[in-house]
Amino acid sequence: MQPATETETIGRSNWLDSLDDQAQLSVIELLRSNRNPRGPISMSKSNWWRGVAAGVHPTPIRVGPKMTRWRAGDIRDWLEAQAAVSEDRASFKAPARKVLDRLQGAAAALDYTLTQVRRTDTAEVLLLLAKGDTTKVFNNPTELETFLAKQEREVAE
Repeated sequence: MQPATETETIGRSNWLDSLDDQAQLSVIELLRSNRNPRGPISMSKSNWWRGVAAGVHPTPIRVGPKMTRWRAGDIRDWLEAQAAVSEDRASFKAPARKVLDRLQGAAAALDYTLTQVRRTDTAEVLLLLAKGDTTKVFNNPTELETFLAKQEREVAE
């Protein structure tokens, strides 16, 4: 299956956005597949149901003994929240190997030890800079680079 083009993505978005908040959608309508290429969520049924059971995905509505639906408004809200989480996590990605090597070189030149730590609960990558008994924590390589540049300037003076 080929990746969605920009036009298809917009069409998929407009399809969900055109629905009333109370409109009810089945799992087949929600999940993207060969059967439903317009589905707004790219996930397997088993992963979807696992997330529903864990309370990570929107709460379904039981319409009948074998019929479950989700409100379009709940799905839209959940997708927006997922997009926000995705943007937040992008800032926590591990720095590229080249960037990390450069930062480690700069840290070593100033007698610092640089360690990269990944938190398991949030998948956040932290950069720990230690010198003697002092440890500084940085959430992204840009902050660390700025700090090291400032330290280099102070040493040069």
